[in-house]
Amino acid sequence: MASPIPQNEDFYRALLNNSIVSVTDSKGIITYVSDGFCTLTGYSRDELVGNNHDMLNADTQTPEFYDFIKETITSGNIWKGELNNLSKQGRHYWVDTTIIPIAKPQSSPHEYITIYNNITQQKDLIETLKKRAHRQGLIAILGQLASNSGSIQGLLDQTIAVVTGSMDMNLGIVAEFSVDGGNTLVRASSGLQQLMEKKTLVPALPDNIIGFTSKHDGPVIIENIHTEDRFSIPDFILDQKVNTGVSMLIGDRAYPFGLLMLFSESTQVINLDETYFLQSICNMISESVIRHNMETALRKEKELSRKYLDIAEVMIIAIDKSRNIVLANQKASKILGYDQNTLLGMNWFDNFIPAEIRDEITKLFHNIISGIIPEEEISRPYINEIVTKNKSKRLIKWNNRLVYDEVGNIVSILSAGEDITEFDRAEKEQKKLQRELIQAQKMEAIGMLTGGIAHDFNNILASILGFSTLAIERFAGLDEKLSEYLHEIEKSGTRAKEIIAQMQNLNQPDPGKLEPTTLPSLVKNILKMLRSAIPTSIEFEQHLDTEVPPVQVNPTNINQVIMNLLINARDSMQGKGHLTISISSKRDLNTSCSSCQEHISGDYVLLSITDTGSGIKTEDLSRIFDSAYTTKEEGNDSGSGLANVHRIVHESGGHILVESEAGKGTSFHLLFNVARQQSAETAPVSLKSGSEEINTDAHIMIVDDENSVASFMGELFNQVGYEVTVYTDSTEALRSFKEQPDKFDLMITDQTMPSITGDALAQEVLRIKPDLPVILCTGYSDVIDETKARELNIKGFLKKPIETPALLACVYNLLNKQGGDCL
Repeated sequence: MASPIPQNEDFYRALLNNSIVSVTDSKGIITYVSDGFCTLTGYSRDELVGNNHDMLNADTQTPEFYDFIKETITSGNIWKGELNNLSKQGRHYWVDTTIIPIAKPQSSPHEYITIYNNITQQKDLIETLKKRAHRQGLIAILGQLASNSGSIQGLLDQTIAVVTGSMDMNLGIVAEFSVDGGNTLVRASSGLQQLMEKKTLVPALPDNIIGFTSKHDGPVIIENIHTEDRFSIPDFILDQKVNTGVSMLIGDRAYPFGLLMLFSESTQVINLDETYFLQSICNMISESVIRHNMETALRKEKELSRKYLDIAEVMIIAIDKSRNIVLANQKASKILGYDQNTLLGMNWFDNFIPAEIRDEITKLFHNIISGIIPEEEISRPYINEIVTKNKSKRLIKWNNRLVYDEVGNIVSILSAGEDITEFDRAEKEQKKLQRELIQAQKMEAIGMLTGGIAHDFNNILASILGFSTLAIERFAGLDEKLSEYLHEIEKSGTRAKEIIAQMQNLNQPDPGKLEPTTLPSLVKNILKMLRSAIPTSIEFEQHLDTEVPPVQVNPTNINQVIMNLLINARDSMQGKGHLTISISSKRDLNTSCSSCQEHISGDYVLLSITDTGSGIKTEDLSRIFDSAYTTKEEGNDSGSGLANVHRIVHESGGHILVESEAGKGTSFHLLFNVARQQSAETAPVSLKSGSEEINTDAHIMIVDDENSVASFMGELFNQVGYEVTVYTDSTEALRSFKEQPDKFDLMITDQTMPSITGDALAQEVLRIKPDLPVILCTGYSDVIDETKARELNIKGFLKKPIETPALLACVYNLLNKQGGDCL
């Protein structure tokens, strides 16, 4: 039981004073502020009381924003949101705000209580993180540019422009030290109007900013240029009317490249994150310059050394005219499995090229080394497999270059190889997943179409079966021929109902629920649907032992398994052959599962599918249940989807046996556990028998936008003796119920209706009359099921087309049994 709310005035005073709270009258005049509010705003209570909140506005939010707040609270609604205000000291702060209107009954708000939560630190942290992420992104982009750029000048120009903008500075300069360090040359700038880049020299004197910065490893921050007394600043910088700045060394003090200098017209405080950002930029420039200088120097080296560096960090080998390895780097040693010294002198083709492609690769090498193939063609990437020391195969993408001697003769081939084995596997897996995604999307579209068809057909079938039942009950004894006709209509309707149910089962999501299932009837239904998908040129045979006991499976999942295996069998026979499906009992089995390899013993129900198709190779049998396995590339899909078959069968506690011979066919034997015996169900109430026991002093509301279905149910319950009111408009039904809720004792409603759906209608009526029994009927819905219906306090959940005895039994149970339901 909840504790009573304290009524002590001191309690509320303590609560208010320890919170950030203000109170205003209906005109927005502040009448009360807590101590926390005064601390937050910097104003005293006397300065605040009697004024309105406009004195705190920071003018960062639009008038329309405040108009919306006013409109919300004056309408008596609570407003919640974030506000940016200004304290007495001119400091911006953010508050998470809740404004609660206080009104007497039947009147407009006369007072507003506002509760604040100071979120300034959170906002500042978010802003800091945004800037940090932004700058990290800039560093990454500039780093990529530095790696790819062939021009240091281009890198400097783009870097200074980006950094100046990111730091909100007005002036940015990159200056390079001369060789003797006595001067700096402006290499790049941003914001300068009259500066001549590459011609402006600035002496590096001990008493100016250049010389001072060169003696410091960290940033030199200038808080006020006009009062700076540590060093002098060049006139061309002072002429820009700047006030604050920062200067930082590019490179280390021993071998500096130059300076990065930024200046601002406004007063700025350089924080720690910004200094780290600038340091990263300087390091990047320094590393790029060093790398550029090294590459320039290396280009002057011998041709062989230059080509080695062009293809660094990959597998590098050089093969001479005798086909022997004369150079191998560490990466090559790691991939091939031999140390570098051992590799030297080994014949490349005899040791590392697979036998099946050795002649082809050897001929290609001969044409290259002989100069038959032009060099521009040699430079194109080439992919082939190699064999390593441990006999594993790797897929290598090669880039090749010819190496010449002093007189221009070809002496060897220099090759850089990238191991793309894993990439190739990933690419194939990606394509496979893409195919599966497309298939899943197709199945989803089929499911949606099936659901729509099922909904409409179930409504039609509900009226056909319902009215035929009523007609049989009323006229069957009067005319024998009429009775025969009516029973034929009922049989056809029931068959149509079974087909629609089967379509829905095939497109239901996998619920994972196991239940006792009779395999023969399940297989018969699937065969009726799939028979047209199997060509008449394929002989079809079935042996279904109807005496086998029920098995514990998920019917929807087993549907998928059987369909998968039948379609695989059809495809493997390519339009001609013999297909057999059989069901039988197997006792005292003693073998091993073909997919999970576990030992199998005991009694099972056996479902077998045998074809005379292409079969499965012996070497493939051990991997047919892997998710990546398929025989599609070989012209059929006989191996497609077996990973899913393995999963579903084993989730049911079953096992799989496979027999196959290439060119002769395949047999899949699925073993399922026998289900436990189920208790007998209570017989349903019929239209006539037992009806004298039904309490018909009840008024039933029937709501269904399908007129024929609503009419049938109205007629049905009228015949039984209930008082019935039928609605085909859910909005009208709700209005009627609100006017006379005690008039109705039970409601039967459809789920899919315009305006108000069945579950929404049930919630509305149960809010008014919580003990009203509600039965929800649906032809198809992916919105609600039995579990969700129970959560909404709905007592009955029936799927269309509804069997008349089941509907009568549900109504009888709800009206004659206290506290029960028929879910």
